[in-house]
Amino acid sequence: MADPRRDALSALLERMNIRVLEEMPLSAYHSAGEALQRRRESSPENALLSAPCFIGAHALHHRMGVFTLEPDVYSGLYPTLALLSFSESGVGV
Repeated sequence: MADPRRDALSALLERMNIRVLEEMPLSAYHSAGEALQRRRESSPENALLSAPCFIGAHALHHRMGVFTLEPDVYSGLYPTLALLSFSESGVGV
């Protein structure tokens, strides 16, 4: 059975020409784990917020950038990751 929310999201991403890559190789998980460890060491209160670690690792593996509201978080974890923030894009939040 189709999920209308998933279908709507897929349609939106397709219209915006945004690719979603679902595969995540072991090397990207390793990179995410290292980033999570750095995050725990530098900011223990944010240690459980692992999403940026995995998103950044995935983007780096596929040589892609990240469109984010929190460029400082990603640049601290992955200094070479290409970032685009809402303020730079002209898109209102």
